[in-house]
Amino acid sequence: MRFCFALLFLFSIYLLVSCDSDNKSDSQGDAFVFLETRQGDVDVANWVAQENNETLAKLQEVRGLYDELKQEAKNIYDVYSQNGTFGSIDLKNGYVYMFSNDAEHPYGILRRILLADYITNTSNWEDLLDMGKVNQEESKVWIPKEYSILQNPSKKAKDKERCLVTLTPYGASKSIIREFDFASKKFVKPDDKEQGFYLENIDAFDWVKWLNEDTLLVLTYLGPDSVTDETKFPIILKKWQRGTPFSTAETVFTGSKSIRNLEFHGISHNTGETVFILVASRLNSSEDKYSIIDTTRKYDTAYLPLSTRFQYQGDYNGLLLFILQEPEPDLPEIKTGSIVAIPLLDALVYKEWDELKTKIERLWEPQDKQKYEGAIASQNHLFLHILDNINGKLLKWDENSRYSWDTVQDIQDQGSIKVPKYRIRGGDVVFSENIYNERIFLIYQNFLVPQTLYLVKENGLGADKLRVMPEGFDSSKFQSRQFTAPSQDGTLVPYYVISHKGMGLDGKNPTLLYGYGGFGETEVPLYRDIVGKLWLERGGVYVSANIRGGGEFGPDWHNVATKRGRNKSYEDFIAVAEDIIKRGITSPAYLGIKGVSNGGNLVGSVFCMKPELFNAMIAEVGLFDMLRFKVLGGETFGSAYTAEFCDPDASQEDYDFLAKYSPYHNVPSIESWQTIPLTFLSTRSDDYNVHPGHSRKMHAKLQEMGYPAYFMEHAQGGHSGSSSNEERAKRDAMEIYFLIIQLMAEKK
Repeated sequence: MRFCFALLFLFSIYLLVSCDSDNKSDSQGDAFVFLETRQGDVDVANWVAQENNETLAKLQEVRGLYDELKQEAKNIYDVYSQNGTFGSIDLKNGYVYMFSNDAEHPYGILRRILLADYITNTSNWEDLLDMGKVNQEESKVWIPKEYSILQNPSKKAKDKERCLVTLTPYGASKSIIREFDFASKKFVKPDDKEQGFYLENIDAFDWVKWLNEDTLLVLTYLGPDSVTDETKFPIILKKWQRGTPFSTAETVFTGSKSIRNLEFHGISHNTGETVFILVASRLNSSEDKYSIIDTTRKYDTAYLPLSTRFQYQGDYNGLLLFILQEPEPDLPEIKTGSIVAIPLLDALVYKEWDELKTKIERLWEPQDKQKYEGAIASQNHLFLHILDNINGKLLKWDENSRYSWDTVQDIQDQGSIKVPKYRIRGGDVVFSENIYNERIFLIYQNFLVPQTLYLVKENGLGADKLRVMPEGFDSSKFQSRQFTAPSQDGTLVPYYVISHKGMGLDGKNPTLLYGYGGFGETEVPLYRDIVGKLWLERGGVYVSANIRGGGEFGPDWHNVATKRGRNKSYEDFIAVAEDIIKRGITSPAYLGIKGVSNGGNLVGSVFCMKPELFNAMIAEVGLFDMLRFKVLGGETFGSAYTAEFCDPDASQEDYDFLAKYSPYHNVPSIESWQTIPLTFLSTRSDDYNVHPGHSRKMHAKLQEMGYPAYFMEHAQGGHSGSSSNEERAKRDAMEIYFLIIQLMAEKK
């Protein structure tokens, strides 16, 4: 399974997409287009430095506040570094594996402990891979990026205990992959008798995974003809045998150059080892076409005749699991958001849709306010993770009654759950790795309860509580409540309010309203200890909005707010803002909003639509120029966003819609409002998902219009913001600082 470390190194080559003069996203007349230059331009570098310095000076106006906030945030991050997080543990081969960083191991250390000892909290951790020692021995600075542990289905003593470790030289953009042996605690060299695996020039979007102990599946750059036309992602899947040159590896699948990217997932089929590979040809961020490869060549490669309405979720006991994302006309009895199963052998045999559709079986159907989140298998059970009115539940499939699901008991209600390190999208090859485990881990949390680790019982009907992460703030003083707000079209939009108990309703509570509303991502109750310590404990209120465009209530909740329906996300967010004002929780002078990435586009848009509602706008790595987002996304992500937004180059209607809501093109003139909103935009120079030019240009436009606007561009961190504890603490402290000085009356 994939383990993502604190320092993620994304690929570093950015290619600007040129536009003809008649292209609808042309930059003609854009006074700040020069800020789109990523690096190497002296004028841009000077502009960024000047704006950063002005912000740093502003942070010192309230003596000691910024430093105090920064230290509080760093203390919280240091606790996680020292203890590890439950999300970083992995259960394999009877062991619990964990990677962690602390003061003694700044480059990280991989440890393991027997599951039985972990359950009883016995401190018998075995040190496996200490990257500090490796760096010292090799006189290099390797940054560990991920590792993939070999699963041993037979659990025999002679089985190899190995993992693949992806390492990036400090400051480099490409990585290497080396094989590590747990028994000897050494890297296995390619030229010794064990003939270890070794690969160079690995990019962030390459996939290298175990097929078995002597075979790897590799998806990497093999020359100009081995990548997609637009995104430049690899499309040739290789099967590489131990002891042979990689140049002789067998090609098992070649994807189309017109797709966005290729992914692959192992199918166990209860054989004890992976034999079949499901390949997903990703057309965009939400649509795939599927093929199945038999690595033994008993069956020919099968191209599943499924529409893009079906999205793969994994396999269990000979069944391929899919979610139905949109209504299927030929299967009207199956509701959108349902989980369906297709027998693997039928998928290999039936080539036509009219034949295969008769083999599709519905396993689970969402009820009112329910939504499927993910599936996971243990040795004897299939589980579904669902949301029920945004709160997480774990269901166990009763194979005997086929359509019956039992709720796993003993897990707290009113919160979110997840399985550590399980992620079917974008990383893990083998959905069914847990079929070799008799039990699975589960993490619970909510706004006021820190991460709590459970171990599901062998019968699958209950769970044992094992651990609770340290509290980052005193949650006993606070309460969490759920409300709904009527949107413009009458849709009731849920949201959570986290506040002091006994909060007054005089409209003077400093309030931070957060939202995302895109790509089907769900805003579930999470323990945000940074918000709790830095904001709530100082008298602030936190509001989390579950607006459309997200995935809170299934595919329809998302789909209705895509493309030319995008305005529904904005209207929902405005409705929540107006509702908390109506309830007396806050008022415009005390209300700030925040969004990240797509959420940055959200808060930028609603700020331009209703500036009189807000007194502060915080946006991190946001999209603001929606007429040039394809260009500013580079060749990798720009066009992929058109499935979520409109395409400014596709039609006049799309262009006009984007022009109407694009924040960069709709910054309002300052009127006689009660207060003039403060804005703070931050970005990162090495963000290749959202170009830093978005935030630069939006900040420049806000300044030009006379707003008290502040800006910070961090050199590193990528889109996810991965960096050191010190840098993360700085970013958090900056945002809370600006909220405090703008929204808290005693600081004004």
